[in-house]
Amino acid sequence: VGWPLALIGAAVIQFLLITVGITDVASTGINSLLMAGIPVLITQLILQWVEARKPRNVFVFIFIVSFIPALLSTFVVLVLALLLMIWAGNQLPFGVGWELLAFAPLVMLPEAFINGMIISGLVVYYPQWVITFNEKRYYHQ
Repeated sequence: VGWPLALIGAAVIQFLLITVGITDVASTGINSLLMAGIPVLITQLILQWVEARKPRNVFVFIFIVSFIPALLSTFVVLVLALLLMIWAGNQLPFGVGWELLAFAPLVMLPEAFINGMIISGLVVYYPQWVITFNEKRYYHQ
């Protein structure tokens, strides 16, 4: 959907989480940064890196622009959230915070796989829905 709509969508989700009572207003800023700002930034940087090279292979778009940013974003957000909790002095569920990183692949791989799977389906069946996908470059060679 592009980075502006991604940030707007994340803001709507944050508002709904506050409305339902899952999060409080005080944590909105850090939640928005961790759950939306950093993943959107990582995805946008990787997209710009790929666009500068102008590849013609659709699998490059699927794997490098959808799978890898989801994998990397999940890891970066997990590490930053863990560092934030340690810095704030919160008691972590398992005691030592670094033990939580052992579970990172259990979150990262499914997140990246589902993201890659959805983008694969969209660029095959509805390429006009993916704003960052250049249909002329990848399909009309």
